[in-house]
Amino acid sequence: MRQTTLIWGAFVALLLILSITAVQYETRKNSDTIYVEQTEPQQVTLILNTAAPDKVETTFSLARKLYDRGVDTTVLLEGSGVTLIRTTLATSTRYKGAIAICPHCMAKFNIRKSELPDGAYMAPEELTYSIHAGDKLRPRFE
Repeated sequence: MRQTTLIWGAFVALLLILSITAVQYETRKNSDTIYVEQTEPQQVTLILNTAAPDKVETTFSLARKLYDRGVDTTVLLEGSGVTLIRTTLATSTRYKGAIAICPHCMAKFNIRKSELPDGAYMAPEELTYSIHAGDKLRPRFE
């Protein structure tokens, strides 16, 4: 008897939670200031500042999934992440989107423009400025 009461209590609590969630979703959906449904894909830039294999794999995997769904995706390599262009790690993830590379970080690691793989380009100054503005163009490297 007690077990049946507990099961019914859990069921009623679950229904209450689901109904509250549905009301919150409808409120967000109907409010122009809180919930804005996107009809077109957004542009996403993922910044990778490390060469740690697990973080590289995660970042490029996420970038590949977004790119495959039609989202305009760019992976920006900065810090020690620029050294990835000398490895096959970036290409082995099957990511086909854009790869931007910080020119300031390339200079720090003595990477020449001729070493950039196909599809990679040097990041524009307005993008790298937002990364290095706080540290006066002296990023910390791992």
